[in-house]
Amino acid sequence: AGIYYKTGSLKAKLCLEGLKRIYEYCDAKHLPYKKCGQLIVAVERDQLERLDNIYRQATENGVQDIIDTMIMNIIDQDFDEHVH
Repeated sequence: AGIYYKTGSLKAKLCLEGLKRIYEYCDAKHLPYKKCGQLIVAVERDQLERLDNIYRQATENGVQDIIDTMIMNIIDQDFDEHVH
């Protein structure tokens, strides 16, 4: 969905355009789909900065307007507690 790519880069532009087009295609052909988002998890404290960077990049790329991206900080906890 373009959350990892530098804002304005060809990869970011193509990811966003491709995402838009696949939804348009599915709608036009009446194909079912679910926008389920993406779960990105930090399991160690030293991964939190990377999560912040991913979130910032996603925001700059405008991805949150197209998909739901969930970023959860989970440190020293049982992962199953946080998945519903």
